Amino acid sequence: MSEKLADALRGAVRGDVLFDAGTKALYASDASNYRQVPIGVVRPRDADDVVAAVAVC
Repeated sequence: MSEKLADALRGAVRGDVLFDAGTKALYASDASNYRQVPIGVVRPRDADDVVAAVAVC
């Protein structure tokens, strides 16, 4: 499933689409006590990338 999602996002978004373990680990926590590893990470270039990423999901 995540491979199909990654491919779809890469086709729709001009920014970075990252599904590697290292990147996911970096984005798994914030300043809170909670840790949740994401399926992937999208770093959009602009608002159009945000719209495209949401449309894919």
